[in-house]
Amino acid sequence: MNLSKKSGSKDKTPYFLIVFNPVQNTKRQQLLAQLITALKVKKLQYSLYPTEANLTANQHYFKHHLNEFSDIIVLGGDGTFNVVINCVLQDGLNTNIAIGLLPAGTGNDFAKRWYDATQYPKGLSNPQLIDIVIADKTKTLYIGECAFNGNTRYFHNVLGVGFDAVIAKQLVHKKSMFKSLSYLVAAARYIPFYREPESELLLSSNESSSSNNYINVNTYRYKNLITAFANSKFFGGGLPIAPSANPMDANLHLIRVPKLALHRKLALLTKLTMGKHLAEKEVHHEILTSDHQGEIIKDGLEIEADGEFIGETPCLVKLSSHTLKIKA
Repeated sequence: MNLSKKSGSKDKTPYFLIVFNPVQNTKRQQLLAQLITALKVKKLQYSLYPTEANLTANQHYFKHHLNEFSDIIVLGGDGTFNVVINCVLQDGLNTNIAIGLLPAGTGNDFAKRWYDATQYPKGLSNPQLIDIVIADKTKTLYIGECAFNGNTRYFHNVLGVGFDAVIAKQLVHKKSMFKSLSYLVAAARYIPFYREPESELLLSSNESSSSNNYINVNTYRYKNLITAFANSKFFGGGLPIAPSANPMDANLHLIRVPKLALHRKLALLTKLTMGKHLAEKEVHHEILTSDHQGEIIKDGLEIEADGEFIGETPCLVKLSSHTLKIKA
């Protein structure tokens, strides 16, 4: 659906595509009204695009209309931002368009890291965020990608295989019930009954940047509690799964945890809330550069990308060759 105020514009003057989650949300509607007011005050042109539930439908719209716009403003959470990234990057459609993020989702995990407290120690008000997404200043965002079942799915925050993906699958259409506590509530509910499936991870490296032939393949077989590829710091509504991950760095953080006794799972979950879990002996942490890839060859394990259930393994995960320009 396109509620366009102007179509077919290819002028050099700014023309913003505002992408938002159409699910009723008072705060989101208020923020959208504030954004539109700010654009009108500056006499900037815009179109509104409410996302569809089906990714393919969104990709169809972007494929036929993206070249009309100079900028995109995403008003939503990680799920909506993920939709936009997977629309912009389809077939390398337009990796030069500037994208701004107005956080208005359930967890806003990526925004917590992107609008970092070290840079904005007092946080950002809505008017300040609106000023950022309307302005021209951008920084480079690196992207992860996952190939599975003949598809490629890009992710900006965290891709996980294991317990977090099972939770994402359970929370489909239910996130608003618990707001930012949804992950912890679901974890406390499901973790006593979770049975870690067998997993096999092939971790490969390529010492030659001119070759796609991966060597130095290490194989890890374990009962999988979680295997997470983190491009940014937080997941699950503010849990620092990869405390040192920076989406402006060209790497992914791989965190994997095997089967644990129930008391150890609960203790690890507590440490995760404080970002102290990586010091635990059961937690394996590695940094993957563009010369690495991880492949889970076991069938049937759930996969989540940026908090959304997307499918099942086998899958191959690596740092994408694509980057994006994000307002900052």
